[in-house]
Parts: sequence; C-alpha cells; structure tokens
Amino acid sequence: MARRNTRPASTINLKVGQGADVRNHPYPQRSPVLGLAFGGTQVLVIT
Repeated sequence: MARRNTRPASTINLKVGQGADVRNHPYPQRSPVLGLAFGGTQVLVIT
C-alpha cells in the first residue's frame, strides 16, 4: 500500500471582539503560526 503525501489539518475557532485581529500564517516546510492581536498586545502561537 502506498503512503499518502498529505499534511495534517486542524481547525481553530476564536470568538473575538471589535478591534481584535486573528491570522494564520501557513508555511510549507514547518508548522503554521497563529497570530493574535488585541489592542496593544500581540501574541504568536507556534506548535
């Protein structure tokens, strides 16, 4: 049996208020980066 060449997928749902920004930054050779910005606070989540 041949092995498939597919990447794992995931879904993240975030409920944010006005002025918040949530972005997914996919990269072909590494894990994606999730960027969160709430007012003056910015966070990058890397797995």
